[in-house]
This record gives sequence, structure tokens and C-alpha cells, in this order.
Amino acid sequence: MTLAACGTEADTVEVPFAGFAGDLLVLADTDMPAFAYANGILEPRIEENDAVYVLRGGSEPRVDTRLTASNTVTTWPNAMAVSPDGRFAFVIEGRKGAPPDVDTVDDLQEALPPGDRLTILSRGSGGSWARLGEVETASRPTGVALAPDGRHLVISTATPGAALQFFELEGGRPASPVQVDVPVAGGVGPDAGTITALAWHPQEDVLALNMGGDAVGFARVQRGSDGAITGATIEVVVTDVGELLSVLRWSPDGRVLYALDTGWGPRTVDRVLNGPGSIHVIGWDGSAPRLIASVASGRSSENFALSQDGVLLATLNMERTYLPSGLPTGLIRGRNASSVSLFYVDPSTGTPEQVGGSVAFRGVLPQGIAFDRTGRSLAVTVFQDHDAMSTTGWVEYFRVEGNGTGARLRPTGHRVMTSRGAHDLVLLP
Repeated sequence: MTLAACGTEADTVEVPFAGFAGDLLVLADTDMPAFAYANGILEPRIEENDAVYVLRGGSEPRVDTRLTASNTVTTWPNAMAVSPDGRFAFVIEGRKGAPPDVDTVDDLQEALPPGDRLTILSRGSGGSWARLGEVETASRPTGVALAPDGRHLVISTATPGAALQFFELEGGRPASPVQVDVPVAGGVGPDAGTITALAWHPQEDVLALNMGGDAVGFARVQRGSDGAITGATIEVVVTDVGELLSVLRWSPDGRVLYALDTGWGPRTVDRVLNGPGSIHVIGWDGSAPRLIASVASGRSSENFALSQDGVLLATLNMERTYLPSGLPTGLIRGRNASSVSLFYVDPSTGTPEQVGGSVAFRGVLPQGIAFDRTGRSLAVTVFQDHDAMSTTGWVEYFRVEGNGTGARLRPTGHRVMTSRGAHDLVLLP
């Protein structure tokens, strides 16, 4: 079943910023400009390390703290997880930066060395954040998620024999991992045979897995009598889902899994001539998942957010802003602005329906998105401005007006500036 998201372009007149209820953690990958995806040019370099920004919310959001943590935009926006109590945050290093003497690469993914670090951050009793430490992971981690009880963390990786690594946590510190080999048959492009993102069910010991970009697997976590994780087994796979899947998210009640489709194919040219992406809605009854609907989203929608009550969903659409200026790419539609689309979620089926038109905004390679605790404010990251020499990124805020199918998204023009490279973000509990 395919449902088309129509709707005309929304009113882009800015409305007053009304605050953001909640604090955010924002990842920044400072190693490369956004356009390196297309042209391989790593200049200009900036003299700042990869970071996690702590943004305080309220009526005037601001940067409170900047902590060093190696991370990369080259993974899907599944690179950071926060414990249910909000005390600890975990950041994977999918790839390291290119050597400092390298300013141009033929293939960005192949040129960046695989990462092998997990950075742990902790929040003190006074609310301040600090680095708790680092641990080694298997090579090239691709996603991270936490169990609902906060006792275990799982990382997916591209390392044979360690597709999943389970870490038991004690005071936020991971113990030695239990490594699980989960065979992945098929897939799309260079990540065929690899789990590229994952999401832990909000109530069950079940993982949803992005299986190489075109299938979704459901793995049952196995535990011993003491509650320790001993392994995980794929129970069922939903195949032929989309062109190239990115992130997965469960509905708050766990009845539905949403799988976001970028609309890209396996080839480089697919990112130039791509059509709209999709939100694939997969029903879950505990054993037999089924594809309920596929709803069109914006172009190059690499991430999405759900409000805490599950009533609203928003996709973040980078369009084709990753293409550099100049002929012929300067003539390609979608290079000059990104967009965000708002959906109302039918409570009976979990199926989203776009409300209003997509809202365009300035900025390249937006990847992080989160509603605040009220569901009335939305924050998105912008990697950098359209100028190739730009060395700053930012978090931009939108406001939700109206309710239900009458809800509409409005730009506020309010920004909090960061270094270049802002890409993933998480709302703190």
C-alpha cells in the first residue's frame, strides 16, 4: 500500500520563537565540509576537534558545554544514545578523520579510516556534563541503542563476527562485550551484508535492524538466568523495503516500527536524480511484522522524529544540498535549500499523514531532528551554510501550530550556532 504525501508548500513566513522544552546533545563532525560527499575536497580544515554540544533549552536556548568526542556524519543519524534516566550518553566513532596532510580524496568513505571508539559522557548531580571515558569497539560501528531498562547497550558494526556487540553497563561504564554474529544476506551498495542502524523495542527484548539498506530484521535478545545477555537471534526479516533505508524508530507503545527511506539507490548518480523518500510503517504484534503502508516523505529524508506522545512525526529532508555549486550541479533542483515535513499519526493504525506543505530553510546536510517535551517545538541541525568556505553550523527551531490534522509547521528563524559539522542530536530525558 502506497500513500502519496501531497500538500502544497507551507507558508514560510517566520513566527516568533516560543522556547524549547528540554536540553539537547548535538554531535559535530569537524573533519570535513558537507560537499566532500560530492567532490572529495576536505578543505577548508578547521582547528577544532569533533564534539558533543550540550544545548540548554528554555526561552533562550544556548550552548552550555562543548566536549570532545570523535564521531562522523558518514554513518546514519544513529550515532548517539542516552540512558533512560538521562545520566549517560554514548557516542560511536563510525570513521576517523582523514590524515591532516590529505586535502582531496577520490572516495570519501574509502579514504576515511574505520573508527573503533565509544565515548561515554556523564551528567553530574548539578546538571553539568563531562567525559567519563572511552572504550574500544569492533571496527566501524554503525549504530547504537540502549535497552529500556538502561542496563545494556548494543552497537552494530561492520566487523565480521561482531555484527552486534552487547555491553553490560555499571555506572555508565561498559563491561567487556558479548559479540554476536548476525548474518545479513543481500543489501544495497557498499553496505550490503551490514547492519547499518538499529532500534531497541520500548518494552520487549527485540531489536529492529536495518539489514543492508533494503530489509528490516527483527532479532530476539537472549538472556541467562541472571539477566545477562548471551546472544541474539534473527526471528524474521521484512524484505524489499525501500530504495535505501536509513534510521528506524519504534512508536512509543511499540506497536509500530517506522523505517525511513532516503529514496536513494546504490549508485552515486542516485543522489543526483533521486525522487522523494518514504516512511515505511511496519506493524509489530510480537512475532509477525507486516508492512502496513509506505508514505511519501521529502527528498533525501535521512532522519525523522516522533513527538513523545507519538501523535506527530517530522522528516528532515536534505534535498540535494550536499551538491556543490557550479555547473552542472548548480542547475539541479533541491541544491539551494533543505526542508522539513510534518505528519499527523493516525492513533488507530500508526500511519502518518502529511499536514501542510514542507517548510524550506537555508542550510546544507541537515541530519539531526527532535521535538521538545511538549511536541510544540522542533529542533534540527544544519551541518554548514551553502558557502563552501563556511566553518559554522547551527541548530534551527520550528514551531508547531494547531492540532491533529490541523497542525502546521512554521519557521521561527531562531538559531544556536555551533562549529561546522552539526549532524545528530538527542533530546535529554
